[in-house]
Amino acid sequence: MNTLPGSLQPVPLRTEREISVLLNGLRKQQKISQKELGKRLGLQQSRVSELLSNPTAMRVEQFMQILAILGMQLQVQSRDAVFADPTLQESGGSVTRSKPQW
Repeated sequence: MNTLPGSLQPVPLRTEREISVLLNGLRKQQKISQKELGKRLGLQQSRVSELLSNPTAMRVEQFMQILAILGMQLQVQSRDAVFADPTLQESGGSVTRSKPQW
């Protein structure tokens, strides 16, 4: 997986763990505490912690709200487009196509 945005490179997300790493990384990069994120979402800090560590526990609406608070948006594209993007390929020029976890 690519490193966290600071750059505006697309970040392919294939697993729940990658979603968790991305959201927590963005939150920390922007110095937003779980408590502050919870306040903006109308949730307790403990619930935010649960959502960020286990993204399957969140509703799509919550995911979209968290992305918006973090200044991000969801963009869906063909997996083939991701694999064709040379900036997302491994250094050897080939990409290992793995099955999504869901």
